[in-house]
Amino acid sequence: MEPSKLCGGGLGYVDCVNGFVPVSGSSCEDACAGSCCAFSEACAGFTGRVHCDGSCVGFSACRNANIGEVRGTSCSANSACEVASVGGAVKEGSCTGLGSCAGVDISMNIEDGSCSDADSCASVVGVNIPPPAGCQVFDTATDLENAIKSCTGGDMLNVCPMTWNDTDKNPMISLEERRTASPIDCVVQCNSTLTDHCIFDGGAARQIMRIDALNIDSLEFDGFIFRNGHSGDGAAIFAKKGTSRSSYLTIKNSEFLCNDSTGIGAAMYINDSQGNLASGDLFYVSITDSVFRANRARGSEAGAILANPNFNSLTLGGNTFDSNIAKTRGGAMALKNVRDEGLQMVCSDMNFSLAAAPRRAPMVMMSIG
Repeated sequence: MEPSKLCGGGLGYVDCVNGFVPVSGSSCEDACAGSCCAFSEACAGFTGRVHCDGSCVGFSACRNANIGEVRGTSCSANSACEVASVGGAVKEGSCTGLGSCAGVDISMNIEDGSCSDADSCASVVGVNIPPPAGCQVFDTATDLENAIKSCTGGDMLNVCPMTWNDTDKNPMISLEERRTASPIDCVVQCNSTLTDHCIFDGGAARQIMRIDALNIDSLEFDGFIFRNGHSGDGAAIFAKKGTSRSSYLTIKNSEFLCNDSTGIGAAMYINDSQGNLASGDLFYVSITDSVFRANRARGSEAGAILANPNFNSLTLGGNTFDSNIAKTRGGAMALKNVRDEGLQMVCSDMNFSLAAAPRRAPMVMMSIG
């Protein structure tokens, strides 16, 4: 099926909770625009991600189901996945027979065209699957923090999916301790599956992460979810560089969801107060292929990202900014006191939607200083 350009707002998929799309409040059927969840009650009560490729098509196809992800023209028959519970994904043309996966209850994937006959896998009960092989388990955010502090020489931390919601310290992860030797040089990568992710959850009460680039040569986070952070500035990530040395911070394939700041920069606050343009000793920040959704700055500016002051090197690419809110300006992003000489800023393939600020203030605000 050729997907409608309207399906999922152009994302190619629709995330549903009990049959509706969070934030917008529209039904999943309406959000699919005919490319998924088609026909009567197809996604009524459905929770999960459905792709705009002819998945969940049929009378009651995914009705009252809870499935991590449906894609590849799967669950495409009447009652195909009705009342199913699948912790993994239904993909690659699976569950395509009448009632084929109705009532199925498993945690693994259904794939490779499985369950294609009528009632072929209905009411099957499966077992839980272990974490992905080859990754490290960190039971608390503090355990992960200590591993990052010990990660040097460009090593990689391959992190098993986990939700960290530690309540014993604020911020949950602090990388501010001054180091005289062996600065952090590390790639922190989530070994996620289609349904299991690495999630930092601040519980709407704690800041998630503070970083002082004095301690860092290079730090990269790949595939993490930062949600429900709460603080003055930078509820998810507050990153500063207070010294004249080069540091690199990279965020990619990540999501910033529902972070709330009483100040500015609800998702990320980036500060380079000691950048030296002449020597090239700057705070180089790259944020790519990430989603910033429903973050709110209650103090003034930057519902998602604020870079301030004297910031000079920022790369943004392939990011989505959706439904971020600022009290005054920069519903999505604010770049303040950016240097007008030698500015290194690259933006490409950006998607902005539904950012809000009063008095018709811009989604993106930049001041030169």
